Amino acid sequence: MIALTCLVPPCIEPVSLEEAKAFLKIEERVTYHDRSVREAIKASRCAIETFTGRALIAQTWQLMYEPSHISDTSWWEGIKIGSYYKETGKLRLPKPPVLSVSKVSINNKDVLSTGWTLKGQHLVLDPLCINQSLIVHFNAGYGVRAEDVPAELRHALLMYVKLMVESQGENPTVLGTIHTLIRNYRVLSL
Repeated sequence: MIALTCLVPPCIEPVSLEEAKAFLKIEERVTYHDRSVREAIKASRCAIETFTGRALIAQTWQLMYEPSHISDTSWWEGIKIGSYYKETGKLRLPKPPVLSVSKVSINNKDVLSTGWTLKGQHLVLDPLCINQSLIVHFNAGYGVRAEDVPAELRHALLMYVKLMVESQGENPTVLGTIHTLIRNYRVLSL
């Protein structure tokens, strides 16, 4: 079983209220739209993160892995557990890009950083840790500042906000354009 939980959501959004209002051509002094625009920004970030499988702004996640106790260790076992590879001891952490790993616990015992390394998106574990209960806390996202997020994703987010505010998300042409902007950021897995 694999479970993924957001422990600490982003502290900021990839675009500010002021940027969104400028994109929507709402005067800065007009404030009665602010709440709905803020909600649209958050909902748009969540939609883009869901579609791409990525974290846009720094956030902390917990990945829990509980090994299966099925006796058959055929090829299906490797597919069933997703990104955990028993043969190599590599665990592909979801929600790229991964900024850092803050905690690794195996069988409810914290593991010193000498028992694992982070190589790109993969947590590489000591071979003795393979097929043990595992908890990993990691930070994911492009960074802590809105400017750290790639321009295409920020622009797509602004388009999504506009779509939500002006047409309640019911414009397939605009939605298709948004997906075209972000499709190269989509994380694909088998």
